[in-house]
Amino acid sequence: MWVFNPQLLSAQGFSLQEVFKKLNERYNFAKPPKHPLDVDPKTSALTFLLGTFTNSAKKPLNVSLNIFNNGITAETTSSTNDATEFLEDVTSLMTREFGFQLPSDLNKAYLSQLTVELDASLSIVNPKLQVISKMLSADAKALDGKARQFEVGAVNFWSEDVGASLAPSICRIERKWGVPFTSNQYFSIAPLETKQHLKLIGELEKLLRES
Repeated sequence: MWVFNPQLLSAQGFSLQEVFKKLNERYNFAKPPKHPLDVDPKTSALTFLLGTFTNSAKKPLNVSLNIFNNGITAETTSSTNDATEFLEDVTSLMTREFGFQLPSDLNKAYLSQLTVELDASLSIVNPKLQVISKMLSADAKALDGKARQFEVGAVNFWSEDVGASLAPSICRIERKWGVPFTSNQYFSIAPLETKQHLKLIGELEKLLRES
């Protein structure tokens, strides 16, 4: 997310309808806002869904853009680097077409999501928790009457101000639902750039191997 005041655009007399038109011409969004009041009811953002952006490697990417009252976000299915490149292209378009300039005090934050296969089970991080896993496996009752195996499902990290406005996202590493424990497949989300997120997962794997 890039944090600034998007209202600076309209404050300079620009027609948001014309801005929408230019964005859609360049990225061909499947579902752009119909007008400046067409905000997402859940996020209160102007949402441009499923457009196409060609990155510096000449690779066409699916992208989405969200305009909030305190900044803009980009979503891709590739990496935070591509999301950043897309936002840079968006703001360059705004500068070129409308003379818009980003403020010098721009703040940036990232959110990366990965699906990975680890070398070992997450439960190895703290073997003492196996006591709890065994108790659950022995005592938990299912509606079909069949016994279930329980293991550590996730590890979470968050900042002290979690949930506050502009606080970083939590970092979570959790087992993928619906797959065997032996597959060691995990989903992870972290307030990091993709390369930093991959480094974090690498450090976790190192801890698991050393346990």
